[in-house]
Amino acid sequence: MVKKKSIKSQKTVLISHFHRAVLTFLISILISALLIAVYGVYLYEKSYTGKIYQGVRIDGVAVGGKTPKDIKSYFEEKSKPFANMELTLEFEDKIATLSGENLAIAYDGDLAGVQAYSIGRSGNFFSDTYHKWQAANNGINLSAILKTDTGRIDDTLTNLALSIDIAPVDALFQFEKGKVTLFKTSITGRRLDQEQAKNLIRSYIQNLGRENSSNLENLTILLPVVRVDPEITTENSNNYGIKELLGTGKSTFFHSIPGRVHNVELAASRLNGHLVPPDAEFSFNDALGDVSAATGFAPAYIIKSGRTVLGDGGGVCQVSTTLFRA
Repeated sequence: MVKKKSIKSQKTVLISHFHRAVLTFLISILISALLIAVYGVYLYEKSYTGKIYQGVRIDGVAVGGKTPKDIKSYFEEKSKPFANMELTLEFEDKIATLSGENLAIAYDGDLAGVQAYSIGRSGNFFSDTYHKWQAANNGINLSAILKTDTGRIDDTLTNLALSIDIAPVDALFQFEKGKVTLFKTSITGRRLDQEQAKNLIRSYIQNLGRENSSNLENLTILLPVVRVDPEITTENSNNYGIKELLGTGKSTFFHSIPGRVHNVELAASRLNGHLVPPDAEFSFNDALGDVSAATGFAPAYIIKSGRTVLGDGGGVCQVSTTLFRA
C-alpha cells in the first residue's frame, strides 16, 4: 500500500511540473510577442517621425511618408497654373476682368499638410491607433481647399455696382384748377445682386480644384442684376388711368432770335398740363388760344404768302409740329 501511494505521488509531482513548464513557455511566447509588437510599433513610429502616416491621401494622391513641408511645396507647384487664368464679370457694357494672380487663387498647402499630419496624432491613444489602422488598411482621403482673396472680389463687385445700379424714381402727379401742374413718370431701377455674384464666383473657383489644372479655361460670368420697382409708379400715382409715357417729341430752337424763343416757351407753357379724357379729341388751337401781341406773343419770323416776314407768334408752328411728332 505504501508503495502504490508513493508512485501516485510521483505522478502528481511530474504533472504539476509539466503544467508549470507549459505555462512558463506560453507566458514567454506571449511576452516575446508583446516585445516584438512593441518594438514593431517603435520602429513604425520612428520611421514616420515628422512624416504623414501610410495610407493617407489628399484628393486621391498618396502622401504617406511625406512631411508637411513636402505637401506645401507640392500644392505651391500645383497652384501655379491658376495665376494665368482669367475671370470676366459682365453686364451689358459693364465689364471687369480678374486674373487668378489678382485673386490669389491657390491651394492651401499649409492647411492640407497640417490636416494630413494630424491623422493619428490627436493625443488620444485609442483614437490614434484606430485612425492609423484605418489609414493603413482602408486609406483615409482628405480634400485640399482652394483659397482666394475675397477682399478683391468684394472691391470689384462694389466698383461694378457703382456703374450698374440705378436708383428707382417715384412718379409725380399733381392736378390743380383743371390742369396737371406736376407730372413725372416713374423709373424702374436695378441693382447688382452682389451676394449672388460672390456665390457664382466662389462656385467657379471651387470647381477649379476638380479640374485638370493644365486645361484651365477662361470664364465669363454674367452678373445677376435684379429689378428694383419704385414705391410710387406712374399708374398708382393718379386716378386718371395714366399708366405710362405714350410718346415723346423733341426739337431744338437754340439758334432762334429772342422773340421766337419767347413764343416757343409761351406756347409750350399753355399746352403743358392739359389732361385729355378717354375718347376725347385734343385741339391744339383750342388749347393754345389766340396768338397775338394782345395774348403775349412777340414778333418773330413766320412764313406768309410764301415769304419770310415778321409776325406775331413766330415759332408756334414748331411747337405744333413737335407735339404732332409725339
